[in-house]
Amino acid sequence: MQAIRAGGRSTAECTRDIIAAFGTFPTLTRPLLSGLVRLWEEVPSYMEGKRIMDLFDAWPSVPSDILDRIEQAYAKNDQLYGSVLVNRKYPAFIERMKSGRRPPG
Repeated sequence: MQAIRAGGRSTAECTRDIIAAFGTFPTLTRPLLSGLVRLWEEVPSYMEGKRIMDLFDAWPSVPSDILDRIEQAYAKNDQLYGSVLVNRKYPAFIERMKSGRRPPG
């Protein structure tokens, strides 16, 4: 059984749908976000940072302690703050998380 419709849709659209589906299960939300933060904290390359940023950007909200870790890792890792691809989304993501707005799309 297919969890989401994928035919002809972009990876970003499918990612948003998967995260939305997982987000309906609160017991999954924190472990998934915690795992993403661990990857974010140790990101080895600009492209991996962009991939993780795309996943973060799909979440409707992030608990404040996890958001703090995201911000701390961004400030410390040049693969994050030095990445043009991450910097295209990061400021808007942080603003959206702090203001409580929903993700675009």
